[in-house]
Amino acid sequence: NFSLWLLFFIFIAGSQLWARNSGGKTAESKAYYTVPITERIVLTLVYFSLAAVLVLGMTITHTMMFPQG
Repeated sequence: NFSLWLLFFIFIAGSQLWARNSGGKTAESKAYYTVPITERIVLTLVYFSLAAVLVLGMTITHTMMFPQG
């Protein structure tokens, strides 16, 4: 079963990857991606915390919609 949405997301991701790599290595582009290690750690923790909260919310919602007995 072929998904047009998957093809769409692959196209968008590819165009972003191409745009980032073809933009050149200017000082502005290097400065944009320069992030201190402490901020990277904090953002990683926040990102995975958000994912955990979303999974917890989906689990609670699923058990409320389909009770076990």
